[in-house]
Amino acid sequence: MTARRATPADAQTLAALAARTFPLACPPHTPPDAMAEHIATQLSPARFREHMAAGAEFYLIGDEAYLMLAFDRPPIDTDWQRPLEVKRIYVDAHAHGSGLAGQLMEVAFERARQGGHDWLWLGTNKENQRAIRFYEKCGFRIVGERTFFVAETPESDYVLAVAI
Repeated sequence: MTARRATPADAQTLAALAARTFPLACPPHTPPDAMAEHIATQLSPARFREHMAAGAEFYLIGDEAYLMLAFDRPPIDTDWQRPLEVKRIYVDAHAHGSGLAGQLMEVAFERARQGGHDWLWLGTNKENQRAIRFYEKCGFRIVGERTFFVAETPESDYVLAVAI
């Protein structure tokens, strides 16, 4: 399967996939009610359509994996001119190890090169060692930290980046 650009018509598929995959990235101490609130408020079909209307790009591989690219500045002090954020990259649990995340990351790098971006960056929970290893394998390095909120629960993230 190959990645394709998602459209507003895919919002329901994205939301269902996000609801299944977001908890996989949360550390064990994240309260289930905080995850449920985050999914309901931040990962709904309406929110996906809002992100698309604001310029975010989504890519899907079937209904098993998705990528969100955003044009946000990183939450750390940098001199980057045109950063591109890998806002989300999630793969269904049954497809872990299948290469889908690598395919989506290739899309992110290609989109960054095509768009003239100088850095690709992302945030991931400090406890998500599987994700950190994957990102480092893709060339990302830890460049800072941030606080990410799941509902009202603060989580500690690393900010990782790679020059394009």
